[in-house]
Amino acid sequence: MRRYSSTHNNIIIYTKDENLITFISEYRARIYKRLSACFFGGLGNIYQSKNELLSRYTKFSFGAGLRYALLKKEKIHVRLDYGYSNKFNNGIYFTIGECF
Repeated sequence: MRRYSSTHNNIIIYTKDENLITFISEYRARIYKRLSACFFGGLGNIYQSKNELLSRYTKFSFGAGLRYALLKKEKIHVRLDYGYSNKFNNGIYFTIGECF
């Protein structure tokens, strides 16, 4: 099962499979003309039994970034994000396009 909902500034994706559950959310706010800010976070887990569903092994991530609309009609953005998952998995990401 996969649910996807979107309003003007908020994107939420929820996925549940036989042994997988994820939740991702993103909030966008316009700063000036074509420039906007983005805040995002997510949780996820792979489990063998339902008792392990929300165990200590649940992974998390969060971050923030800036978006600049290159082509407004085609919704093509240049993105600069900082994401954090744990002390060994974080960084700055430069991307053209959207992740959703």
